[in-house]
Amino acid sequence: MRRCSGRRAPRPAGATPIPRPTASPIPPRSASDWLELGLELLRTRGPQSLTVDELCRRAGLTKGAFYHRFDGVAGYRDALLEHWHATTTDRVIEELRPTFDETDPHARRDALNRLVVHIDMGLERAIRSWGVYDPAVQEVINATDRKRVAAVTALAAPRATPEETHAAAAAEYSAYLGFVLMQDPETFGVLAKWGPRVVVTFSDDLTAGPLPPPDAGG
Repeated sequence: MRRCSGRRAPRPAGATPIPRPTASPIPPRSASDWLELGLELLRTRGPQSLTVDELCRRAGLTKGAFYHRFDGVAGYRDALLEHWHATTTDRVIEELRPTFDETDPHARRDALNRLVVHIDMGLERAIRSWGVYDPAVQEVINATDRKRVAAVTALAAPRATPEETHAAAAAEYSAYLGFVLMQDPETFGVLAKWGPRVVVTFSDDLTAGPLPPPDAGG
């Protein structure tokens, strides 16, 4: 029996070399994936959880994977707020925009209800709580509210003047946010059951004629 010398046998001439195994690369993760993960953390654990360590732990990835997409936590948080605004407001409004010129009031009401349904109540509460302590976050919230109120105004039945229609729409949106920010589980049950019907009732009321004049005494 020939003793093994420990040397590798020479490769026959012309043979294709066998590639050496390499370490498996880190699975790619898009910036959107990181941002959706951040929204989930924000919803369930608050803004204090938006750290590189916690994000990477939840993602099961290294910090290098995070920094491949973002410069740091500050840039990530800015991108997160933009993502929230885009997905919960811009995208929904663009989907509803063809309805803005709809003459059928029922179609307009249905569109208004779809706008309401797309608002994640838990995330909405988390974002607004964050804005109380961070002026930059509050600026994004304010811009989001203005855009949503403009959409509600476009879908609302017109009153005597555009200013009155806008004021009624702002009141409707504010009433809905009041539901969202309530913490009582029983209230959420009421909203889930009656919310769309309440919106329709409010929309019907927009056709009731001119608003009473503002109180001169403020």
